Amino acid sequence: MAGARVGSIRGAAGAGFVAGRGPSPARARGRFGITAVESLAPGAHRPEPVGYAALALAFASAIVYLMQDHRLRGKHPPLSGHLPSVQAADDTSYRLVAIGFPLLTAGS
Repeated sequence: MAGARVGSIRGAAGAGFVAGRGPSPARARGRFGITAVESLAPGAHRPEPVGYAALALAFASAIVYLMQDHRLRGKHPPLSGHLPSVQAADDTSYRLVAIGFPLLTAGS
């Protein structure tokens, strides 16, 4: 009984392989006629790098928010000439996180 189960799994998993040399071209093609190798080509557009960049910028914006908030709570004047306001940093961080997480999710 267990041997039949292993054989059926092995048969289903290895259906596209021909004598251990990799997937056969006829079975390797996807729904749109693109092979797995073509879809991972260096020129292919992937959303992960953009998602990581958005989250990195959100992190930087959150640091700006914390710096400005710390100065305001300590009764010091904000660094208005150099950094955006607390509200602008908060809005920017929120928007970048709202963009970054879906892009990372779509890419995985």
